[in-house]
Amino acid sequence: MEDELVFKIKNILKKKDLEECDIVCLIVKIRKLLPKSNINNSYDTLKSYCDWALHDEITYNKTCQAILGAVEAQYKAKKFYDPSFGINFYGLHEFKKELGSFLNQYGIQYDIYDKKIWINFRKLFLDNLTDCPIEPLDKNSLIEKFVFKTMSADGSINFEVKFRDNSITFNGSLLESYYNLTEGEK
Repeated sequence: MEDELVFKIKNILKKKDLEECDIVCLIVKIRKLLPKSNINNSYDTLKSYCDWALHDEITYNKTCQAILGAVEAQYKAKKFYDPSFGINFYGLHEFKKELGSFLNQYGIQYDIYDKKIWINFRKLFLDNLTDCPIEPLDKNSLIEKFVFKTMSADGSINFEVKFRDNSITFNGSLLESYYNLTEGEK
């Protein structure tokens, strides 16, 4: 079954122009292959994003809970505007790194580090995550939910963080080259 999954992943990635349905199929195949990998534990972020992409909401995932914890910690520390946090998290850098390593482990050729290829892949992947919130297990968390929103035409990643007290909803947008977060009143 492992060889068959690798073959299917290679065929998906051979396509010149990927579509969202290709990304969903790819994520399903990768998620099925992850437990068969002898170094599965080194792909926690990849696994978490695959899980997130395959569910309309997610609350149980350890890495997704860590994401919410990091967002809340940034907010509490008044570093919610920290560019390094935003670019690394919202830009999906760890996901990209683990995806590239995973594909390489199986000898799957795909230049995920090419800027044009990555921007298209990321857009299609995030289109699938759009409006699929992650919610904290801890009902005492300040955050009610985090959700990606539709990407802008300029390639920026739009997101929303809703807080439990309903007093603040953060809506933000991020390009690879800059970080811009605006605070909006509900």
